[in-house]
Order: sequence, then C-alpha cells, then structure tokens
Amino acid sequence: MKPNIYRFADVVDGTDVYEKIKDAIINNRMIPVLGSGFSYGFKANNGTVPSVNDLKEKIKQELTEDEEYDEYDAEELERFDLSRLSDMFMQLLEEHSDGDKVFAPKSFLKYMEDHFYNVHDCPNYIKSFLRCDWEYLYTLNYDDTIEKTLPEYEVVVPYRNLNQKWLKEKKCVIKLHGDVHTMLSCKEMKYCTLSKSQYLNSITSSENKDLMEWLQDDCSSKDLLFIGCSLSGEYDFLFAEGTKRVSQLSYDASENSFYIYYDCDPEGKIPLYVRSDLGNYGIKNIIRVTPDEMPEFYSLICEFFKEKASIQKEDKLEKYRNFVFEQLTSCDLACNLPYIFENKSLLANPRNNTILFPYFYTHRTVSKNIINALERGIPVCIIAGNRFAGKTYALLEIVDELQKKHKKVYYIGDKNISTQILNYIISCYHQAVFVFDCRTIENRQFQNIILNNLNAMVENSIQIVYAVNRSDRNFTKVIHIDESMRGFVEYYSIDSILDSNELTEFNSKIKKLTIVNRKKNDTFWIMHFALKIQGYLIVNQFCQT
Repeated sequence: MKPNIYRFADVVDGTDVYEKIKDAIINNRMIPVLGSGFSYGFKANNGTVPSVNDLKEKIKQELTEDEEYDEYDAEELERFDLSRLSDMFMQLLEEHSDGDKVFAPKSFLKYMEDHFYNVHDCPNYIKSFLRCDWEYLYTLNYDDTIEKTLPEYEVVVPYRNLNQKWLKEKKCVIKLHGDVHTMLSCKEMKYCTLSKSQYLNSITSSENKDLMEWLQDDCSSKDLLFIGCSLSGEYDFLFAEGTKRVSQLSYDASENSFYIYYDCDPEGKIPLYVRSDLGNYGIKNIIRVTPDEMPEFYSLICEFFKEKASIQKEDKLEKYRNFVFEQLTSCDLACNLPYIFENKSLLANPRNNTILFPYFYTHRTVSKNIINALERGIPVCIIAGNRFAGKTYALLEIVDELQKKHKKVYYIGDKNISTQILNYIISCYHQAVFVFDCRTIENRQFQNIILNNLNAMVENSIQIVYAVNRSDRNFTKVIHIDESMRGFVEYYSIDSILDSNELTEFNSKIKKLTIVNRKKNDTFWIMHFALKIQGYLIVNQFCQT
C-alpha cells in the first residue's frame, strides 16, 4: 500500500492526519524514533554533531591512513556509501583485533568524544518536544542530546540483558545503535553501529533478544514517529528478531506510523524509491515539513501533549471537590520532613481526596482576607507570591474554610485547564468557587476568557481564586487591574515572611518540633525548613529561642 503524503501546512484541526496524530498521543500509542538529522549541527564537546556525510569523511580518513590503501583506493572510496565504508573499516579493525572484541582506534574515539559527547546547545523548541510526557523514546544516534535534556530517563543501550519488568515502570531512552558514553568507557566498536555486519550482529545477539522483541512489539502495535531518520539500511527495523520478515513486518505495522520528511524541495516530488523504502518500514503517513516549519511541527506535538494533560469537558469535575482535610498530630520529623521540600505529600489519599497538612502548618491571614472578599461577592481573587511563599497552603486553607461554610468549591492544582473546560465552567456552572493553583491557567486564558466574562460570572455566581508566581514572565499582565475591573477583581500578595499572628503560631510549633526531635539531632532540618520556606526573619527569631 502506498503511503499517504501530506504537507505540514495542511495538517490542521479537522483533517484526517491531524486527528490521527492527536489520537495517537492522547491514547499513549505514539513513540518517537529519532535519527541523525534530529541532533545534526548541535554543539558538542569539541565540535558539532556531524551529518552522515561528515561521518563518511571520517571513516574514509581512517581507511586511507592505513598502509594497505594507496591513492587509487582513496579515489575509489569516494563512490561508496557509509554502510560499505563502515564494512571495510570494521574488516580492517577485526584484522588487528585480539579475540572477539573489536576496539576503536584512538583517533576514532577522539572523534566520537569531540562530536557526540556533551552536546549542549539543543534549541528550546526541541527541548520542549523531548520533555513531553513520552513513555520512552528510541534513538538511532550515539550522541547524548536526549539524556542531557532528560536526565531522569533511564538509558537503555544494546548488548545488555534487560530487566523488562523494572524498565516498564521507568521512562527510557532506548539507544538502538549504541552510545558514546558506553563506547568511550570500554572502547568497543559494537557501541557505534555503522556497518551491515554490526547491524546483523546486534540483531542476532542473544544479549539483544529482549531489545529486539521490544522493538518488534512496537512496530506492530505502536504509532512510530520517525524524525531525522533516513531509514536507509536500518536493518533492525526490518529484521526485528534477526529474521528476514520485511513483508510481514510491513503488514503488521501500525496503520498510523508517521515519517517526517525533511522537505528541502517543497515544489518537487518525493522520489519513488524513497516512498517504496518507507513502505517496507510500515510507514503509512509521510508529512513533508520544510526546515522553517520544523519549530512549528515540534510545537504542534507539544500542544497535543498539553491537551492530553488538560482537563477536558468529559472529565468528571466532581473529583476536584469534597476534599477531606486533616493535620498531622505527630511531631516526629520523619513524618513532617517530606513537606519541607515539596507539596506532593499534601494529597495523602487521592482515592478519597484527603489533604494532610503537616504539624507545622500555619494559618495565613491572606486566606482569611480572600474568603472575606468572596463573601462580599468579588468574582476573581488573585494571590501572588514568590516560590515557596506558601501559596498552595493558603489556597487549600481557603478550600477547607469554604467547605465548612457548605460552599460548592473545586480545587485544581495539578492539571492544565483547557480553553474548552474554562468556557464550560463560566457558562454552565452556578454558585460555585473554583480555586486554581499556579500554572493551571495560561495567561491568555486568564485575559481572554476570565477577564472578558466577568459579568457572566456574576450572573452565574461563579467565583475564581487564582495563584500566580511573581517570577512568571507574564506576572505583570495577570495582576494588572484597570478601572473597568474595580469591584470584580482583587489582588492579594503573600510573603514567606509571616505577620505577627502567623509568626506566633509558627514559632510555637517549631519549638515543639525542636523539643521532640532534639535528641535525634534533627534540629538542623527544622532550621532548613524555616530558612527555605518561611524566610530569614523567622530563622533569626527561631535561633534566639
């Protein structure tokens, strides 16, 4: 079957290919396969990530420096492709090797370190693409672009028996053709797959059986997204378990694998041999993207992931209300310590929406002020502060107090709100308060939807409390309140420095924590909390007690 061919300019909302890509991402079927074109030209340790032609020149140089090659041989080498040159290079190295291991010469290792190691200028739009919530990614590259951007991902390299059960619980970068770090550490050529013989050894190696099975499963069940891949002689994709199953693999492959064709000649036609080759790899959709369009393409993928993470209209908003609030009564530092560094511990039991405050939780005056504003009928309250100022605690205190007053209140702290659901809230809900933590609403949504519908919110008795970081780029736009908004929008500031009433409550709890944990020599951690979360003033007072 011939692949479908699309121009990126035609990949718009409502078109078949647009919906296919979106569906693959939202339903966790899409897996990227990133080739040499993905990181070409990025700055590395002492050079840039090379092209295929650059690598060919290096292999030719290595061959012509051997005493067996003369000037006539050098001219003949000009006609060979990378695969054939690499076969000759491997034969040469094997002749000089001892035992089964084939080691790279020092000059080639130096080249690998200079051009594939410590890649450090990946553009921001590509970083954003990589940081989408991919379950795992395949790469055919040796360089460390991806793992430098995604340090939390596990790196899977060939010639390793895999602990699949453990890896399935992790996010992974699967480096099918080798890895510069592994190669530099052991000097073996097998971690830089270039030649046909290396491909076949990799495919048929018992150590790679798990990796090949993983790849074959994905070729038959996932929607692969090929970016920067020539797909010329990628034998591991054609022989997933080391057997010649080209036709069967083509039939088994997902209907929706996508190939990004780097389109330097938009007016020309994709050559027949390219279309034919891509069909053998199970490619059903070719998207022609010009160099100028590549940032926009990456942004489109990011938008789909953002939509996937957003709360959609069909989601049940009921799971974002009726929270149960509790507070630790234990002064044991082991119980309280997780709250010092993150807010994740607050949602103690997602199943019944239990919020568990630490022992040192302190009531904030700003929460009381915002509750008073809501009771006066103010539709929008903005609470702004620096990171670690205690905005999330203040918001949850507002939710707790409003629930006690039998208000219908929703708290959303870990999801991006889609434009669709935001419009739905304003137009379809009545007599409800929505409390949004930082970055759940984008600035344009706040400006275009919330501030432009203040009268509708009043009519439907909808009120919104929205937290914002002062460090956000659009902070001044969010907190700007012109005369037309007076009586509709109020702005409140929260500081890490506590006022006198808050300080009295906080200090009494810190003293008790200190007394209980003094014998454990854990006072340092309490002081660390006071310094990091509550500011230097409290630390000074605490140290004097």
